[in-house]
Amino acid sequence: MILSLVILLYLGAALTITTDAGFYLSEFEKLEVYGNFENDAEPIRLAYEVTNYFMDGSASPPEIEGFNQQETSHLKDVKLVVFGLKRFFYLSVFLFIASLVLAVFLSRGHFSRNTHNLLKAAGMAILGIGLL
Repeated sequence: MILSLVILLYLGAALTITTDAGFYLSEFEKLEVYGNFENDAEPIRLAYEVTNYFMDGSASPPEIEGFNQQETSHLKDVKLVVFGLKRFFYLSVFLFIASLVLAVFLSRGHFSRNTHNLLKAAGMAILGIGLL
């Protein structure tokens, strides 16, 4: 249960970033890509198109001016990785819920007394994985 909780937290954060247009816009500002476009609205359009591409079921990536064939192929590969992460996230949700139900069932009323130990172990696992 602890392992699936840790996986859920990390994957949830990663998947949230891939579908957050604000993240892309802040990265565009950091990398100063606005100067690469004649129209200042173009990076904003691209950020929303990329996030929509990662969320929808379309197979073709958005048309991005200046992208060559390799960059477009890379965007397709990234979408496959994101799709795999989503599947693994949902599997982790299932495992977390199943293990939680099993823990409650097996503890026979003592689960609430052991909750702080489980949360402490989960926190240490998150810190340990984060440090690695």
